[in-house]
Amino acid sequence: MASPNYDPDKSAPFFDCYRKDFLDYLEVELHRSPATILSYGKDLRYFSEYLRKQGIGSLSEITLPLLKDYIQYLSAKKRYKPRSLAHTIATFKTFFDFLVLEEILTENPAKRLAQPRIPHNLPRYLDQPEVEQLIESVDDGSMRGKRDRAILATMFYSGLRLAETVALQMDDVSLEEGTLEVQHGKGDKYRVVPIHPKLQAILRDYLDHIRPDTSSPYFFPGVRGHQLGKSTVRLIVYRAAKTSELHKSISPHVLRHSIASRLAQVDDVDILDISKFLGHSRLSTTKIYLHADLKHLREAIERLPVLWAPPLRPMAR
Repeated sequence: MASPNYDPDKSAPFFDCYRKDFLDYLEVELHRSPATILSYGKDLRYFSEYLRKQGIGSLSEITLPLLKDYIQYLSAKKRYKPRSLAHTIATFKTFFDFLVLEEILTENPAKRLAQPRIPHNLPRYLDQPEVEQLIESVDDGSMRGKRDRAILATMFYSGLRLAETVALQMDDVSLEEGTLEVQHGKGDKYRVVPIHPKLQAILRDYLDHIRPDTSSPYFFPGVRGHQLGKSTVRLIVYRAAKTSELHKSISPHVLRHSIASRLAQVDDVDILDISKFLGHSRLSTTKIYLHADLKHLREAIERLPVLWAPPLRPMAR
């Protein structure tokens, strides 16, 4: 799978043949998603260009100090943030593991590369009234407006990622059983999501009166029945955010954060259930929503009127 804007004249030829074999391995044997393969390919393409500039001509010259120098170069010169650096390091470890597996190398030079400390920023999210305000701000006087409302409602109530939303197919949705299947989630994982009663009514109306009469397999078909573009959905969210006058930065992922944070506030909802609902591979990813709920609770407590406070005592000198 070739990367966009790939220029072989800027890369190291000896490295690129291994790079291509590795990407084929990800696609054919590990069945990684196109997005995952593309991101790995981009990391390795940039590294290949760096190798050529440094005059590196063989795998034996790729050592731990060289990899550390490259990570430092990305941080200082390319202004990579910790999360992007961590992704590059993960790419290196997987790539060189592949070369060891193929007996091209005897040792992984990236094995002892340390991951940077990644700050755990609390996710941005909307509360329930804000979500409703966002969805209802879309003009439902046209078929396209009604479709856009259905897309926004699906992303919120089902917690779907952007890629999962545009990839959703007719066979994935069963309104009778009240379930929605994600065939290829992040990491190519499959999961089943229960459909909220409100969303069930929205999708029934969408299928009966709004969805074009087309043989397209996609639940939300784009032009000529093709898969709806991610940029189209981003634009739908952007326009809704602007019309709603919420004065917040809202992206498709904010809707996913919003339902996760809402579930974290509901009594008797186990964090494992939330993790399965979102399709998280690690529980630690889900736990951040518990912290977001704690922040929300702290802000609410701080807004309470002060009924009594002990008198301030002078500090001892």
